[in-house]
Amino acid sequence: MSEAISFFSGMLAEELADLHTCMPCRVERFDENTFRADVQPLPMRKYKGKQAVALSMLSEVPILRRKVKEGDAIRLDKPYLEPGDIVLVAFCERSLDNASTGIPYDPGSRKFSLDDGIILGVLT
Repeated sequence: MSEAISFFSGMLAEELADLHTCMPCRVERFDENTFRADVQPLPMRKYKGKQAVALSMLSEVPILRRKVKEGDAIRLDKPYLEPGDIVLVAFCERSLDNASTGIPYDPGSRKFSLDDGIILGVLT
């Protein structure tokens, strides 16, 4: 393999290692009032030629809620988590910083970042 191909292959591998889609995490803290949790990613980050290292804890991760209709009443469900629960966290394609406004926004340059996670549900 040529030196240039080897260089670009290594560079691409490093970029892909920081592209996050979904990962299991362990709940460390849950706030019943805000429906947010602090979670510890379970997969570690592996750098080429080095030992794997733990990822930092993710703070204030929102929990996906469902809108439920019971008869004529419509409500949002109230998910409950406990420390030690294993959850699946999805990372959005672009920044969530202004998503709650409901207005189209410039997402900036952040993509598939650990800062844009949403807890989808409990795995175990």
